[in-house]
Amino acid sequence: MRNRPRHGWRRVVNGVNFAALIVFGFIVLPLYWMIAAAFKTPANVGSSPPQYFPNPLSVKNFDVAFTQYTFGRYIANSVIVAVAATVLVLVLGGVSLLGLDLLLLVLRSLLRRAITMRAELDEVV
Repeated sequence: MRNRPRHGWRRVVNGVNFAALIVFGFIVLPLYWMIAAAFKTPANVGSSPPQYFPNPLSVKNFDVAFTQYTFGRYIANSVIVAVAATVLVLVLGGVSLLGLDLLLLVLRSLLRRAITMRAELDEVV
């Protein structure tokens, strides 16, 4: 494999950059589409041909989500579950760390005793 310097557009366009651009597109384009759909009017969300930019900007979807569907309660439930899961993982991780630490302490003690016994047996022989 030759390592020669790249000149011109070959310095920028290579396989890694191209793959990163494709991954970036697969992540950013759907995210943009969701955000743009959130600011469209309900009639424009499913229009054909699709509107790529919301015109006119509307916050009616947010109003409907928080008044008719209690979206705020859904968010609160998600936060409660996420915090409870995080606390549970931290507690269980701490307990398991304590158990592993005690196990290593016992194993070190046994190893130290075995080395001491070996040294004493060597002195006798």
